[in-house]
Amino acid sequence: MSAPFDPRVLRLYAIVDEEFLGGKEGLLEPAEALLKGGATSLQLRAKKASGKQFYEWARELRSLTRRYGVPLWINDRVDVALAVDADGVHVGEEDLPLPEVVSLMKGRGWVGFSPAGVERARWAQEVGAHYLGVGPIFATRSKADAGEAMGLEGLRRVVDAVSIPVVAIGGLQQAHVREVLRQGAAVARR
Repeated sequence: MSAPFDPRVLRLYAIVDEEFLGGKEGLLEPAEALLKGGATSLQLRAKKASGKQFYEWARELRSLTRRYGVPLWINDRVDVALAVDADGVHVGEEDLPLPEVVSLMKGRGWVGFSPAGVERARWAQEVGAHYLGVGPIFATRSKADAGEAMGLEGLRRVVDAVSIPVVAIGGLQQAHVREVLRQGAAVARR
């Protein structure tokens, strides 16, 4: 994958989470529904899956996203992203260090990063992240380690601090979409 990054793919960033959806039987059908519903990116998140299971799901979703012409992002697992020729990988502060991820993905895929605050957002931009996943914007129960909600003001501070795209995550409902977009961010939904 050597295509230049187009931030328009982040407009509606959907996350397929095996824990949230309840396993393999629950992944492909909801993923396709998200794509039919207009998702412009799809991320696979499978924190509890074995490497083999994660790979198998990623391979199936890669086939699906290709049919829809939508990028596939792999959460945390650079090895799986490379193995299935995903469009990108998304990592956080506790994953493989961002400079290493950027180096491994160079010319092979895009990199998203979830920073812990404004300074880390600026740093991630300097290191080479293509976009930031910022949140939780509102309180959420869908991710146990999500941390304290930053609200729309916190989101705005990050958006103002960087020139790369920002995707808002965490606790978002349809009623929040306009406000998130007014802050200059895209929306991620499960």
